[in-house]
Amino acid sequence: MRIDSVADYTLANRLLVSGAVPYVDDLLQRRGLVQGRNAKIGGDCCIGKDVIVGEKSIIQKSTIGSNTKIGTSVKITNCIVMDHVNIADGCSISGGVIGTNVQILEKTSLKECIVASTVNIGSNEDLRNEILEPEAGVL
Repeated sequence: MRIDSVADYTLANRLLVSGAVPYVDDLLQRRGLVQGRNAKIGGDCCIGKDVIVGEKSIIQKSTIGSNTKIGTSVKITNCIVMDHVNIADGCSISGGVIGTNVQILEKTSLKECIVASTVNIGSNEDLRNEILEPEAGVL
């Protein structure tokens, strides 16, 4: 499968979750998942190892990488979140790709954004259709 867009990347991840690729079984087992009270994770989600999901958070149609921490009352829909990401309380993320080692502070909204690895996003941000890259000289 050739992947030329975020939509293709999302489709490829959904194919993995559907079982079209045999080695995905480990991700579907959700080993080490800590799920807070009233948190909801859709059956169409792929969750990596040692993920923490806070109370009242909702994850739908998304792939969440290993060692990721998701705060309280977070909503994630149609996203790919890589490994070692920290999403603080009250965030809403839809239709995006979040790179490894990203920090997203509280009450931030991201819609259709691509976030490169190691980017830190402040609190109370409202970003749409953005490509976020590290500042020059920061790796």
